[in-house]
Amino acid sequence: MRLARTKTLICFLFIIMCVFICGTCYAKSTSSIKTSVTIKVGDKEKTTSNLIRYAERLGGYFTHLSDDKIIVKVPSKKTNLFVKRVKKSGFVISRGYETKDYTFQINQKKASLKAKKKVLGQYMDVLKNSSEGSLLYVEREVVSLVAGIEQLEGSIRYMEHLLDFSQVTVSFRFRNRAIPKSKKYSSFQWLNTMNMADLIRGFRYE
Repeated sequence: MRLARTKTLICFLFIIMCVFICGTCYAKSTSSIKTSVTIKVGDKEKTTSNLIRYAERLGGYFTHLSDDKIIVKVPSKKTNLFVKRVKKSGFVISRGYETKDYTFQINQKKASLKAKKKVLGQYMDVLKNSSEGSLLYVEREVVSLVAGIEQLEGSIRYMEHLLDFSQVTVSFRFRNRAIPKSKKYSSFQWLNTMNMADLIRGFRYE
């Protein structure tokens, strides 16, 4: 019973280590990109649909959609292509650009992940000669260790996504297409001095 349980645990730990060792990849770039563009457009709905379709063509997707703004994620290497399309979609009012360096965070989590994997390997060696009493302790430690590794892997994947996909926020302003209001006064001064109602009545009785 004890031997079967130990073998099962060793197989479980071996699979987890293979997944963690092979599954973690680090992005070449260490800075995320955030870009914001405000444009004036005549047809916001059409512009929004075109920009979302273009983002999807580039391998991206939208994360926010409202009456006056869209937020999309596009591959970082294709950010300039998408921004150029945004500029062609309307009159550019303003543009912002922001980057964040993740070098320290990635290196820190990478080192911590390496240390935890090393301890996990040591526990696998301990399991081979552990007694019934120590086996329960090792199992508890392994569960805690695996949870910590999973948390680090998730955090690293999240930062990798921030590096691989830039965020572009497009805000809309609307062109005024209202019909011009008619002037109350004529450019001919002599017409402004006349009572038009009396003039019309006069024509009726002539």
